[in-house]
Amino acid sequence: MFLVFGLLTIVSLIVTTPFNDIRGPTRDYMMQCTLKILPYWLGAFIVDFCIWIILTTIVWALFNLGWIDAFHDNLFSTWWVLVFQGPSFLLFLYCFLFCFKNQDSGPRQIFIILLVVNFFVVIISMVIKSNSAGINWFWSLFPSISLQQILSIMI
Repeated sequence: MFLVFGLLTIVSLIVTTPFNDIRGPTRDYMMQCTLKILPYWLGAFIVDFCIWIILTTIVWALFNLGWIDAFHDNLFSTWWVLVFQGPSFLLFLYCFLFCFKNQDSGPRQIFIILLVVNFFVVIISMVIKSNSAGINWFWSLFPSISLQQILSIMI
C-alpha cells in the first residue's frame, strides 16, 4: 500500500512538463514552429516512460536492499508489475491533465486527488473485505488503484 503512495510522488515530476507545454507560454512557441501533435506526445510518452522505468527500478531495488521477503519471493514479478503499469498510468495522467487550468497548482491537485482516492480504496477494501468481480473491475479502471490491488495480491 505505501509503495503505491510513494510512487504517486512521482506524479509531480512526470506531469509538470507536459502540463506546462499544454497550458503555458511554450504552447504558442510550439504552434509557431508548426510542431505536430503526434510526435510531441509520442516523444513525451517515451521520455516519461524511461523516467518511470528508472524510478520504479530504484524503488524496487531499495525494497530488495531492505531484505523484504515478499519482494524476494516474487523478485522479477514485482519489478515487471511496477514497470509495466507505467504506460497505463502515464496515459491516465495525460488524459487527466486537461481537467485543470492552472499550470502551477495542477500537478499538486492531481497528486492529492490520486492520494485521497487510493486512501478511500484502502478504507473501502478493509470494510468490505470481499473481492467481488464488479468492484475489482471498477478499481482496475484507475491505474494507481490497479497497481495497489495487483501488489496486494502478489505480496
